[in-house]
Amino acid sequence: MKKYVYSAVFMILFFSILLFPEQAFCGASKGLTLWLETLVPSLLPVMILSNILISTNLAGRLAYPAYILILRFLGLSIFGSYALLCGFLCGFPMGVKVLSDLRKKNMISEEESAYLALFCNNVSPAFTLNYLFGQHLNRNHLPVGAVLMIVYGSPLLYGLLTNPTFRNKNAGQISSVSSVNKASFTAPNMAVTDACITNGIQSITKLGGYITLFSVFTSIMDLIPHSSELLKALLTALLEITTGIHRLSALSLPMPILTILLCTATVFGGLCCAAQSQAMLNDLGISFRRYLGSKTIITVLAFFMTIFLFF
Repeated sequence: MKKYVYSAVFMILFFSILLFPEQAFCGASKGLTLWLETLVPSLLPVMILSNILISTNLAGRLAYPAYILILRFLGLSIFGSYALLCGFLCGFPMGVKVLSDLRKKNMISEEESAYLALFCNNVSPAFTLNYLFGQHLNRNHLPVGAVLMIVYGSPLLYGLLTNPTFRNKNAGQISSVSSVNKASFTAPNMAVTDACITNGIQSITKLGGYITLFSVFTSIMDLIPHSSELLKALLTALLEITTGIHRLSALSLPMPILTILLCTATVFGGLCCAAQSQAMLNDLGISFRRYLGSKTIITVLAFFMTIFLFF
């Protein structure tokens, strides 16, 4: 059934591009602009440097100060702690990207990577503060701390709720503090740097392809006749987070409803971000359906947290 749905979606998109080339061109231009002006300068250096840190075993040293606290609450290994930090601080899809890189080098267990992949892939604080809060929620005079608590507290809450299962499966595999402190590392060299740059460019190029496709899809969707602006905004937010937030904030909605929609849309991240992560999720043995299921649960948690904190 799933393959027929995918086939139908891509056939519709293909013929829509042929029938409405101007709309498709506009959407592709927006997607490529977003990729070139936002993702490439913000994510490519992070991807390259993260690959270097992992390849030289410096990632463990970097995560060590936070590891002691994370070990107490979540029971993660040193490299699991590094993946958690990247997933919460660097933005989509760095959480699963780092986990995939760690698994390929056998630096993290299959159980731990599968556990983390379901909640450590999130928007970056820079996106939340500058775009969500600074441009769309700040005018509502909401406390920034509460917004951050919703966006990052909901995935952390999911991680805590699912943690007992992970602890039982992963018991005995968590690295000790002393072993991490004594772990050796390799000095970076040109061969390692060259390989990491190549990997980063391949990853960021693939992200650009997904963003372009979803931007075209979003642009074509505007041609749907007799559809309300609310429906278009909700569908756009479901597909792509940046344009979705912009369209939702442009609606004449009561402030409480708008706050709920913007916060939950940010937490969900959109199908575009999920699609960007799919190849890396496959490396971790996580199905796309399972990942979307966890994201849906986290979004529901964010919905109730928004109501609790603001209403």
